[in-house]
Amino acid sequence: MSVDPDQFLNFNEFNKHRLSKFVRSFVENYINILEQELIGENDESFYNLLRNFRSKISRKAWLKSQKWCKWEKDGPVLMPDYSRLYYRKGKTEIIVQEFPPQVRLLKMDAALNSIKQTEFVEERNLEIKNYSLALPYVVFIFEFVDGMFVKAKVAFSDRPLKTLEEIPLRPYLSNIDLDLILCLGTDFHREFLEKGNLVQQVALILNYFWQSVFSDEWSTNYWSLKSYFQEIGDQRLCSFETWQESSFQNSLFVIEDVDWLPSSAGSFGDIIVKILENDSDNIKFKQEIYDELSDEFIKIIEGSIKTSLGFVREKVMNENFEELLKEIDIS
Repeated sequence: MSVDPDQFLNFNEFNKHRLSKFVRSFVENYINILEQELIGENDESFYNLLRNFRSKISRKAWLKSQKWCKWEKDGPVLMPDYSRLYYRKGKTEIIVQEFPPQVRLLKMDAALNSIKQTEFVEERNLEIKNYSLALPYVVFIFEFVDGMFVKAKVAFSDRPLKTLEEIPLRPYLSNIDLDLILCLGTDFHREFLEKGNLVQQVALILNYFWQSVFSDEWSTNYWSLKSYFQEIGDQRLCSFETWQESSFQNSLFVIEDVDWLPSSAGSFGDIIVKILENDSDNIKFKQEIYDELSDEFIKIIEGSIKTSLGFVREKVMNENFEELLKEIDIS
């Protein structure tokens, strides 16, 4: 029996057309089923996953935040007297104290009472004189890291702080540099500072500061201001004797009409921000939080997607593929 080649060709083309149509239908049906099953499965599983992860984030954030609070065994820590601000970020803690105008008995190196600065001689005989001097508002900024004192800055102010945007005034005292950093000297015994006890540390530092001798050794800031007061002709602050006499006459003259010089260190807020930004532990701490939460989240999402795809694949192949196979039989 002979077969007409044209008929065979037409039959073959017919089968190819039918097969092409079937494959297209098969792929479209399979994709639709896969998409519907995946969406249906993920609607519930992803919702539960994100809800659980949100709760986990809340718990972790709460635990982490405990490191940003000052909490001791006896409850919240009490700040020292005259504290205006306490702030903690990571391992860095800051206390800002503001002392009101007052007259204090200070021990002064007699060399500071000279008309102008002379070359400092380390081996000279130190002559100390006591003066009762009126002071404006005195602001201390204490920095602690991991519960231990690091450094302090000291500034004057002619009014109480109302905002951290205010500019500190340069303190007219020695033992403080142009950056407002307090020099405690080698005689200060840091071993007596109790770790974690900020009240004790601040009290010890302040007591040492006020009881120590204001010497000519660390005095660039002081001499600069003294030259300034000589230039503008404010005789009240040109010597300790006139300063003391003016203090007896009116102890508030230091906040009423003294033309103090502003510090170049920026605002009080700028000083605090710089302290926090210089803490490498804070940067590391932030990165650890991000890495821990984001990495874990990604791993959980990846696992959930694999589980969902496995479930969908099994369901499609077992329940739907038999019906699709029937369409393949085109004989």
